[in-house]
Amino acid sequence: MKKIQMEPCHEALYTRLIAFERKLQRKATSLEGKCLSTDNHEHWKARGGLQTLREVTRYLREMRHRSYAEMYDYLNCLETSVEDAKWDVARLPRPRRGMPIARWKAEGEYECLSKVCPELADILNEYAPMDEALLAG
Repeated sequence: MKKIQMEPCHEALYTRLIAFERKLQRKATSLEGKCLSTDNHEHWKARGGLQTLREVTRYLREMRHRSYAEMYDYLNCLETSVEDAKWDVARLPRPRRGMPIARWKAEGEYECLSKVCPELADILNEYAPMDEALLAG
């Protein structure tokens, strides 16, 4: 396998992103245990968070070799998703019959994204390119 040569700053960012992905994977593993809960609220909340963490981890893995600008755009998308999930938690109605599964899943999604976004923003801001030309890709 051919090793890709990177500038030290990009290599450091790449290493931080890998460590962050691993942290998210560990969190997803802990949520898998909560998905086995007999409490419906805890189960569906964990499912919502687990799906979100897996999706974010998958996108981060794909974005590792992309430009800084693309990673920052993805962060902006995640921040929008946080607002959407927050809206869902506040506005999704409780059904007349059955369980509010969509609302519980939104709670899990909001809880995970509200923790992931600031961490990812810190990582990207720490390795922000100083030159605007680098930001463009």
